[in-house]
Amino acid sequence: MCLNPLSPPRQHTTLQLREIHSRHEQTNTKVCQCGCNESFMARASDVARGFGLYKNRSHATRGANNPGWAGGIGKDYYRYKKNSIARFPSRHQCRRLFAYAMRVGVIKRGCCEFCGSTKTDGHHENYNEPYNVRWLCRRHHRMADKWRSEREAPLP
Repeated sequence: MCLNPLSPPRQHTTLQLREIHSRHEQTNTKVCQCGCNESFMARASDVARGFGLYKNRSHATRGANNPGWAGGIGKDYYRYKKNSIARFPSRHQCRRLFAYAMRVGVIKRGCCEFCGSTKTDGHHENYNEPYNVRWLCRRHHRMADKWRSEREAPLP
């Protein structure tokens, strides 16, 4: 290659470009390892970061590769739901009655008691009173549930 900056760049013919491209594809084409078996072109930057076996980052964190993987319980969701209903029948009945009341319009969704957000969930303090709810956004609802579990925990 000529290092003279004034010389024109080297021109390739169409046939030469096709050859270069096919050689490049043969060396960098891979099949995704996540299970989708799609072929893709691996970029050197992805290979350097450890994503070179997958089509993209979302494929690299599928299934057991995901840090939040819980062992595949999602495939057997109904069994866990059935166990929850058997363990806490009053909670299940309360939530069903509340959902029905919301659906038919007896209860209207309110704003969060703390921050005023309109995206709220109904929080039950007592599952024996299905229509007595506090309207809390997701953040404050989780805080209330955490506070309840800490409050009901047995003392050491």
